[in-house]
Order: sequence, then structure tokens, then C-alpha cells
Amino acid sequence: MRGGGGGYLRAFTLVELLVVIAIIGILIALLLPAVQAAREAARRMQCTNNLKQISLALHTFHDAHKRLPGFAWDPLWTTGFSTGADNDVPGRRLDGTDVYSVHVSLLPFIEQGALRELIASQLSLGLANVGTGNGRDWVPEPGIRNWDDSTLLRDGNGDRVVKNPFTTRVAAFVCPSDTQNGRGGENEGKPTNYAVCLGDAVPAWDWNMRGAFRHYRLRGKTGLNSMSDGTSNTVVFSELTIGRGGADMNVKTGVVNGDSAFRIPYGTSYSTFVTPLDCTSHRSSDGVLKLDGNITAAGFWGNKGHRWGDSRLPYTSFATFVPPNSVSCRTNDEQWAGMAASSYHTGGVNVGLGDGSVNFASDSISVGNQALLLGQDRGYNGSPHDYTGPSTYGVWGALGSAAGGDQGSL
Repeated sequence: MRGGGGGYLRAFTLVELLVVIAIIGILIALLLPAVQAAREAARRMQCTNNLKQISLALHTFHDAHKRLPGFAWDPLWTTGFSTGADNDVPGRRLDGTDVYSVHVSLLPFIEQGALRELIASQLSLGLANVGTGNGRDWVPEPGIRNWDDSTLLRDGNGDRVVKNPFTTRVAAFVCPSDTQNGRGGENEGKPTNYAVCLGDAVPAWDWNMRGAFRHYRLRGKTGLNSMSDGTSNTVVFSELTIGRGGADMNVKTGVVNGDSAFRIPYGTSYSTFVTPLDCTSHRSSDGVLKLDGNITAAGFWGNKGHRWGDSRLPYTSFATFVPPNSVSCRTNDEQWAGMAASSYHTGGVNVGLGDGSVNFASDSISVGNQALLLGQDRGYNGSPHDYTGPSTYGVWGALGSAAGGDQGSL
């Protein structure tokens, strides 16, 4: 091509253009993983910060109430909103308040005071309406049991005027790395990625726990001084990946479900309790939950972490009897569940310690002898949750127990 000055202007050939496009494509391909890694680093930082705030909120609660919140039956809710008008039982709790979680008690200390007051105001209305037969309809329940469209209070025009507070999504309770953190419709409970540690024994809702938290009515109150292994050596919170619903066979999000899947943990006979291996053996070699002679796809359950306000075990708890990102198990009634701490962060989970600090626990952390019941390595032959000695389950188990006489550290 001749230019105006008599010279020639050089243009790109088609081959050169394709080469440039190919180079740009290669650069984008090289940069994309770095961009994704940077985004995940930011999400992980936010997740860590959320866990830090919740762990510090526990200390603020302790300063205000001189105790730790009960993981169930906390008197803020069961005693603070009780009545003698229900079946002539003095001091009877309002239905549903017994399952309010630690998360509910911590609301004022994570800048959610307005949400806490909304719950309290609805409970007060419940007390005022107990005698009318409609009292329970006023009481917000984490499971949204009486809060569908047919029972929500409506005004004279038929418009709904009361919304269950537990349908509120609390940003501080979810990790941005979990794509399921937006689960829950208008009339459903909202999820959480942060769970309380109930110790290193396979937990049941009304059993003694070896962790920092207790069922308040049955086991009484605990405080920071109950962590005799040291607050810096005791895990109080960790992460929990949110289930995808239905029959979920993913190890991170699904739960082995049902009595036929493993030995039933109830009873006083030592042989009826569950070892960690009874649960983790349901992981197949390809990393999903295992189908075998005792369990089909219908035996997996995917609703863990779905209710931040519910203390029943699959929703807001975990135990250090199995490794992080391992298999979780439960029976059919939500009263027994051994949830594994789990996250989408590479290689492990964030944990909040009793001193308010946050650390990282690797998937490969020592978990001792998974084939034994708790205490069996030391000759103990009673109920594992009543055992008071050092953990059988290595460093991870020692971190979960608050007063086992062993001091695991990260």
C-alpha cells in the first residue's frame, strides 16, 4: 500500500493477526487462574474475618452474662420468655425456644441487635397470646414450622404483617466461598457456615459434651474458665459447608443418614456407640459417599447448615471425632449427628479458638485411632461422652475437648 509521501504503509497480515490473538488468549489463560486465586484469597479473608468476629462476640457475651451461651435451652430464651399459663405448668418455655442456637444469643454482639429485638418482641407477643390458642403462631421457630403462609399473622386486608426473623440472611454467618450460602426461600430458614464445637465425642443433643458448650437445662452453664486445657488450645467454632438439599452424595455437603447406615449410638451398652471409622468408612475411593449393602442413595441427606437459628445438631454444630472435610453422619431425627468441620478452602478449615484467635486446621491433622471409641485406648469402658481423660483422636480431638487434660495446638 502506497502512502501519501510515496512510501509504503505496512499492514498486519492475517497470520500475524491470528498470532497476536493467540498470544492474547494464552496470556488470558495464564492470568485467569491468578485472578481466580486472588478472588478466593479475598473470599477466604472475609470468611476468616467473619469467624474472628463471631469468636470475639463470644467473649463479649461472656463479659455481659458471666457465662458462655448454652448451645440449647439457653435461659435467655427459655426462662426469659416462659409462662405458667400453658397447661398449668409454672415457668413453661414457649415452644421452639429450646432449640435456639448459640448464633441467636450472639446476635447483639455481631451488630445484629435489631434482629435480636425483633425475635424478642415476637416472643413477647407469644406470651401475650398464649391463652388465646394462637400463642404458638406468634413464636418464631428456626424450623419455620408454624410460619408458612397459612399461619402467618395478617392484617385486616389479608396482607402478611409478620415475618419470621429466622428467614433473615445474616451476612456474618456465611462464607462467600460457599456457593450454597444464599439458600432458603422467603418462608425458609437461612443457612450458616459457622458451627459450634461440641467436643471430640460423637454428640447427641441431650448428652454431656466435652467441648466448650453445654445443653444448659441438662448440664448447666459453662464459662471461659471451663476450658481448663487453655482457651488457646480449645476450638469453639469452625466452618461447615452448607448442604445442597435432597439426597446429596457429596462428601462435603451430604450426610450419611439413617439407622441402617451405621451402628445406633443410643443406649448404655458400650458396644452400641459409634466409632469415627463407622462414619468415615462410608467414603468411597472416588471421594463421594458410598453406596453399599446397608445404604442407598436415599440414605444421604443434604440439609446441613440450613438454619442458623437451630441448635439441633446437623445445622449449627460439629465435633472433632473425625478429620476436617471428612464424612458426616446422623440418625433420622436430628437429635444425633456427628458433623465434620468442612470448607471450600484448599487443604483444611478455619477454626475459632477460645481466646478469640482464628487459625487453620489441615485435613491431615492428627486424629489418633479412628477405630476406637473415646477413651478406649486408656481402658475406659463407659459412655464416651462421659469420659473425662485425654482424647483418643489425636491433636484434632484434643483441640475439641475443653477439659480433657491434653493441649492440642495448631
